[in-house]
Amino acid sequence: MLLPSANSTELSHSKASLEDTGAKTQSFSWDDLDAMLGSAIAYSPVLAAITGDVKAGIFLSMAYHWMSTDGDSQGWFSKTKEDWFNKTGLTRRQLDTVVGRLVDLELIFIKYDGLPRRLFYKLNEEAIADAISRYLEQNPEKS
Repeated sequence: MLLPSANSTELSHSKASLEDTGAKTQSFSWDDLDAMLGSAIAYSPVLAAITGDVKAGIFLSMAYHWMSTDGDSQGWFSKTKEDWFNKTGLTRRQLDTVVGRLVDLELIFIKYDGLPRRLFYKLNEEAIADAISRYLEQNPEKS
């Protein structure tokens, strides 16, 4: 399953500014969908299953990508809440809830570092692999 990475804030601001000026909003055609999906992220329902939450599954999917592309030699990476929103659509509140849940499940590690202070994330690869293994053992039809 793919999720679009559209910046809904920009889309809603554009639409609002057009409406304020009395101009017609630009219509979206089927042919425009390909360009929008060009920056889609991969998502696997198994990640939602092991966390008990679709949003947490989306977070793990994006974190997996960023850890491999932007992570340091140990896998730590830092992204702003705006980065998360632009790629996943998760709001600040949703992101805080998801991160808290994943830390409690010990599926991710977080730390603050640097000046200015930034939040860094790292997937707990062993714990995620174990959780997926347990899930697949209990749900062999999902393998």
